[in-house]
Amino acid sequence: MRLRELRIMNEMTQTDVGKAVGTSPQTILNWENGIHEPDIEHLIALADLFNVTIDYLVGRDFKSMNQSELISNAFRQIDPDAFAEFVKREIEKSMKKIK
Repeated sequence: MRLRELRIMNEMTQTDVGKAVGTSPQTILNWENGIHEPDIEHLIALADLFNVTIDYLVGRDFKSMNQSELISNAFRQIDPDAFAEFVKREIEKSMKKIK
């Protein structure tokens, strides 16, 4: 299950996730470690919380993610300063070509 990955990407603690889906941090830990699995109600709540499909959450292939989910998850992983620097360089390159 991709719960730990999503939780970390969203800068949430196990306590944060537990509160959001109505369970304890210990239960989140157990789900992340594969000791127990969430029931369908909790899977729905987790998918809603992280804006992903249940298929993606439980580790099925990327085909289950729609385009906006893929883009959204990719942007969350980008360092804002590095992205700003990249954009600045690309604009400068384009401006040189125009001149």
